[in-house]
Amino acid sequence: MIIPIGDEPNPEGRPVVTWALLGLNALVFLLSYLQLSKVAAHQVADPAAFAHYLETMARELQINPRALALTTTGYDLFIFEWGFRPGEPSMATLLSSMFIHADWKHLLGNLLILFIFGDNVEHRLGPRIYLLAYLGMGVCATLFFSAFSMGSNIPLVGASGAISGVLGMYFLWFPLNRVKVFIWFFWFIQVHYLPARIVLGIYLFIDNVLPFLFGGRGGGVAHGAHIGGFVAGLLAAQAIHKLNLFRFRESGAASVWGRSADAVHLDDFRSALHEKNWDDLVSAWGKLSSQEMASIDDWEWLEAADGLTEDGRFETALGILQRFIATRYHSSLLALAHLRAGLIQLRGLHRYPAAYQHLLAVLDLEPPVDVAQTARTALEEVEKHRRETTWS
Repeated sequence: MIIPIGDEPNPEGRPVVTWALLGLNALVFLLSYLQLSKVAAHQVADPAAFAHYLETMARELQINPRALALTTTGYDLFIFEWGFRPGEPSMATLLSSMFIHADWKHLLGNLLILFIFGDNVEHRLGPRIYLLAYLGMGVCATLFFSAFSMGSNIPLVGASGAISGVLGMYFLWFPLNRVKVFIWFFWFIQVHYLPARIVLGIYLFIDNVLPFLFGGRGGGVAHGAHIGGFVAGLLAAQAIHKLNLFRFRESGAASVWGRSADAVHLDDFRSALHEKNWDDLVSAWGKLSSQEMASIDDWEWLEAADGLTEDGRFETALGILQRFIATRYHSSLLALAHLRAGLIQLRGLHRYPAAYQHLLAVLDLEPPVDVAQTARTALEEVEKHRRETTWS
């Protein structure tokens, strides 16, 4: 069992939309579940609605209606009314189903995942576009699920389709992030940091694609909605870059729905980074103002430096990293920035004394085990060169 319990780095600022979605999901559940879960359905239901529920669900579940009536609670009817049923679709339930959960486990699992991954995506998109994307990906997830459940009247509920869309965006946009996971496998219990794409790849393929293809449609988990949401997130992330919708992010220099002159170079930088067009990226980087640089996410700095390093532009990559180190000394990625700068100095530019200083700085920051080990290995290379030559 692998359970995500955190990620890094986290952006500065307050993810107000993510917090609002967390609160709304929790509030809807508390107000409905606590009030209705202990009440027999016949005590709160309209007789006609109760009869329709019994007839429909007895047919779907292939059980006796009388037996079903004895175990049905008011909350079961609430889910039936406001969950999305492909056999009786409606615009209202297409949206309401995203804020209803079957039980405590269902709710807490979704809230945990949204809490971990939502803030980065919201910071990247801005609150308004993020909210629209969240709702849109939730709708796409539900429709994808419905395409494989045509005629079914078993209600689909939960935020996991929309949250899967958030995960799809996170997968594309935050390749350098790491996820803190709790691993429990028999007697093996540990906490580790894993690359985000490995964790999300496990979620998509092992937790959802394989059960969807080979596990049937039972089990109470809407794997189709998870897959549909994730794919919608991937496609939405691509479309946002292609259409340059980042220009709609709020800026102190312009209204939300206009593109200010101050945002042009930042948009160009991000577009070039996404398309891996290093000539355009270098050009845009040279035009960025200090305010625009402050708007760049930590991971974007490192991704740009990595791309330039792979392209052989060591001096430019090093300049980006040195600016990062000089201005973002509280960043959780500072050790990684020093490590990358040290490796460029060591293996790209062969400046051994400078590499030595950066690599020592990595260890001074008490980095994760894998980062520290890479730095120590590089320091051994520096020390080997020092023994073979003379430098001060």
